[in-house]
Amino acid sequence: MDSEQWFCPNQYCTVEAWRVEQCPAERELWFVTDRFGGTTYTIAAADPVCPRCGTTLWTTVELGLASNGVDILEAGPVFDFVRSLR
Repeated sequence: MDSEQWFCPNQYCTVEAWRVEQCPAERELWFVTDRFGGTTYTIAAADPVCPRCGTTLWTTVELGLASNGVDILEAGPVFDFVRSLR
C-alpha cells in the first residue's frame, strides 16, 4: 500500500497533514510520517491517529464532508457520489 495524505482535524494541533501507510503484515499497525519534518511514528491502533495530539486522522474525503465550513471538495457529481458513501 502506498502512503496517503491524511489530516488532523484538531484545530489546535501543530501538524495538520501527515503521510499515512498501513503496515502490510499487520492490519492495526500504521506508519505515520510528518509531511514536513519527515519523522515517522509507528502507531498501533484500529485507525491512524495523530502522534502529536492523539486525534483520529481524517482522509481528504472525510475532511471535505466535515460540517465545520471547510470546503475541500467541489460540488458536483463526484461530490454527490462520495457523499452517498457515508
